[in-house]
Amino acid sequence: MTRSGVILTVLLLTVLAGAGDAVASIGGVVDGCVRMKETRGQLTDAAGSLHRADKANPDGTIPVPEVMIRFSFEGVDGPEPRVAPVYIRTDAQGCYSATWTDATRDMFPARARMTILWSHTDVSGQRDRMPPAIFSIYGMTGQALGTTQIVDLFAATKIDRTITGGDAAAAFITTWEFFDRVVNGGNGARSERLVKAMRGIRIVTGLPTVSGSWGLAPTAKEVLVAARTPVRTPWTVAHELGHLATWTALGLQIAPLLPTDYVGLTWEFTTRETERAAFLEGMASFFAMVWMWERTAAAPTLYRSGTRFDFEAATGTGEGSGTTPITCAEVSAGWERPFCNAAALWDVFDARTADDDPMIDLTQVDVAETLDRYPDKCPPPASDGCANEVGVSGLSSTDFLRNFHPPAARRALMSIYEANGLAGGVP
Repeated sequence: MTRSGVILTVLLLTVLAGAGDAVASIGGVVDGCVRMKETRGQLTDAAGSLHRADKANPDGTIPVPEVMIRFSFEGVDGPEPRVAPVYIRTDAQGCYSATWTDATRDMFPARARMTILWSHTDVSGQRDRMPPAIFSIYGMTGQALGTTQIVDLFAATKIDRTITGGDAAAAFITTWEFFDRVVNGGNGARSERLVKAMRGIRIVTGLPTVSGSWGLAPTAKEVLVAARTPVRTPWTVAHELGHLATWTALGLQIAPLLPTDYVGLTWEFTTRETERAAFLEGMASFFAMVWMWERTAAAPTLYRSGTRFDFEAATGTGEGSGTTPITCAEVSAGWERPFCNAAALWDVFDARTADDDPMIDLTQVDVAETLDRYPDKCPPPASDGCANEVGVSGLSSTDFLRNFHPPAARRALMSIYEANGLAGGVP
């Protein structure tokens, strides 16, 4: 049925109801699109980037895809059970269309609160209650976040919304992109394990900014990020989501990292950490790379702390005083460097025609399935290579190699390790 047909049907039913039962009622159709000003920093226009500037509209906006919208009606005497709310999800282009009825009125307009609920669900179509969320954006107080505006509804109403920015919108967009590209296989392949397990995720924003942008992933269901981090450094959000993917694939509910696994209070790409911290931070960065760059990217490059990190070349070039250059093939103990672990995993994933590594056409699914292959609940001390292995050398690049399948492919993976400085560490 066309949009005009829907409107006429709604009006006809409203008139018939009023004539037969003398019950006040009005209704109509509301549609429109939701977009966001692209104000996130750290995104690159380099070849192979999934965040090209030409993907935005001329006005600098991008769609807000598959976000939930709620229309809640005030009614003539305030909120009443007779006025059911309407929940509708935008489509991939950020657009929506819903029918509504207000049984407390007999004249237009109806006054409603239109709330963009920063939640994503895989349930499309109109509902009268909120379906279970795959992920939602929360504030520090524990409240799910939303953006509300009062609107007047008529028989046919078009309402477009443009969100000017902010942590909630930026966190939602980055998280949706991560699920679309990494979990659901938009860039690579779809991981059924991650799709089924990564549900009910909470991204908590607005935490105190102690030392700039930062984030944590304390459990397999929650990410914590500092205020302004989703806007300034969306890579941090994607990196923490990469931790969630790692914990999920390993079958862990609690993060297997302790402060004692790190050499200092903070870590960087080039710092020398324990094997455990270096590999797990590298793994989280790998999943963030799948979010950031196409598999065929010629030079996936990230600027961080004044250094230009090229994951394909496995080099970090300092571009200012106080920066730390790195070449993974030459640095000492590359297996203890988060950047070198991430660069090696990128070589497993990338698929360039003129690639220089011996392994191509593997995806994030192969990486996740390798993590899933780690034995669970091994009795100590025979827990080497297991998901519950303790100690600073546990859950390292060596353990990933040991669990990599098929065994015949381990030689190719070892070649990648050697090229990226990972041929060492505790066996």
